[in-house]
Formats: sequence, structure tokens, C-alpha cells
Amino acid sequence: ERRDEKFKEVVSESVKQRRAQGDAAKALARKIGGLEKELAEAHAAQAEQQEAYAALEAAKAELEATREATQQKLADTTSELEAVRETVAALEKEIATLRDANATEKASCSALEAAKATPSLRLSWKLPKGS
Repeated sequence: ERRDEKFKEVVSESVKQRRAQGDAAKALARKIGGLEKELAEAHAAQAEQQEAYAALEAAKAELEATREATQQKLADTTSELEAVRETVAALEKEIATLRDANATEKASCSALEAAKATPSLRLSWKLPKGS
């Protein structure tokens, strides 16, 4: 009987240990499942961050291209503006020359009018007969 009791105790203890091991294995499996889920979430977050970084890099490249195009446009516009300034200066010079010529022509006309009004020169302005 003592043996049977001892056997029952050993079996009972073995069953308890197996149950405890089973419970521990289940808890460990749950813990592993939770860690795997966290790892998957971390991978997903990392992938999102990489996508966001790639989008930022693309935006940065686009901004750089826009900046370069803007600088080129500014350089072109500056060159065009300088050409316009040169044209304006040339036109102002031509206008001054024309004003001088106009003033000279007016002075010549005034001199001619004065000469025509002078009695001694009046005859020289008459057309010859038969013309």
C-alpha cells in the first residue's frame, strides 16, 4: 500500500509538473506571440518611415530642381533687363541727337526767315522769271 501511495504521489507530482510546464509553455507562447506582433508592428512602422523619408528626398530633389530653374530664370531675366537698359540708353542718345538736329534745323529756319525779312536779301529769294 505504501508503494501505491508513493506511486500515486509521484504520479500526482508528475501530473502537476506537466500541467505547470504546459501552463508555462502556453504563457511563453503567448509572450512570444506578443513579441512577434510587436516586431511586425515595428517593421511596419520602419517601412512607413522609409517611405516618408523617400518622399522627403523626392520633395527635396524637386525643390532643388525648382531652385536651379529659378536661378537660371533670374539670370536670364537679368540679362534681358541689361539688354533693355542698353537699348533704352541707345534710344535716349538717339533722341538727344534728334533733339539737337531739330534745334539746329529750327535755328536754320529762323535764320532763313530773318534773312527773308531783310530788305537787301529779299530780292535774292524771288524766283527768276520763267520758272
